[in-house]
Amino acid sequence: MTDLLSANEFERPIKDWPKIDLHRHLEGAVRTSTFKDIVREYKIELPEGEYTGIRDNICICSGDEKSLTAFLKKFVWLRKLFVNKEALARITYEAVEDAAKDNVIYLELRFNPARLFDCGLSHSDVIDGINEGIRLAKAKYRINVGLICGIARDMEYSFASDTIDFAVKNMDKGILAMDIMGDEKSSPKEFSRLIKEAAKAGLPATVHAGEAGPAENIIESINELGAVRIGHGSHILENKTALELVKEKNVLIEACLTSNVQTGAVKDMVSHPLKTLLAENVPVCLNTDDPGVSGCLDLSGEFYTAKSVFSLDFEDLIKMLMTGAEHIFDINSRDTIKRDIKNYFKI
Repeated sequence: MTDLLSANEFERPIKDWPKIDLHRHLEGAVRTSTFKDIVREYKIELPEGEYTGIRDNICICSGDEKSLTAFLKKFVWLRKLFVNKEALARITYEAVEDAAKDNVIYLELRFNPARLFDCGLSHSDVIDGINEGIRLAKAKYRINVGLICGIARDMEYSFASDTIDFAVKNMDKGILAMDIMGDEKSSPKEFSRLIKEAAKAGLPATVHAGEAGPAENIIESINELGAVRIGHGSHILENKTALELVKEKNVLIEACLTSNVQTGAVKDMVSHPLKTLLAENVPVCLNTDDPGVSGCLDLSGEFYTAKSVFSLDFEDLIKMLMTGAEHIFDINSRDTIKRDIKNYFKI
């Protein structure tokens, strides 16, 4: 690629670059202002029974404990918002709009249907509300959006099975893949048959693994669940077999720098394995994870962070963009997305 790059590589701001985000949670992409609006409009009773200090309870703040448990506690408040289809459509619209304003041209939004059903939404409310938000955003912005359905690791088998059924039935409404998410204290092997059945139906799997848990979880996700992408994979360098396996199988690591520091997955930004992964030719791309929880994070910010902290050059950043494009779940859009990126950079 080097001989095709322009001499002034960073002439155009990263904010203007066409980008892709393959790991963004819908429930974690809520604007603080929207949280306040919906709480007021629907007179929602908050867990602490107070309206003050909302931002401290839905966003990571400087004094927060750096752990996945503390990070996930923010969602106790956030899930209070999904009161009806209209609220879900607004949250979805704004999540897509925020990505589009950051020049994300392809976005994969993941969500946990069972958690939304727990909020009182019907199956049709969930898929129709999300799609209405996407439709409105796409009418205003140039962006492609795909959906990923998540299963929590601690979910009962029957709920996981229902989630798979929901995903398969709604493949024609934008659902592209499955995800297994949540605390890695429990093994997802019991869902192996379900995940493989979903893959046969046309829904491949990405799995949160090696985030707060050990690198062995990455191996399990690939060998037992057939994962073709790994969410986070922050501990991958702790196990050489895991490192070689993702290279051999061409499994993408969905890196989320800021989130990984905030959850304590890595001690600090310098400790993140990103630079080593690039040097080892491991497929890896940058993503936002939960931009609302992380404090109005955008993907451009993650690229700037990667560039400055790891002294990455233009070629490294473009390599991650192109690698991500090669692993998007909407296979019909892959060539178009790759072409758009190449045309922008004239490569």
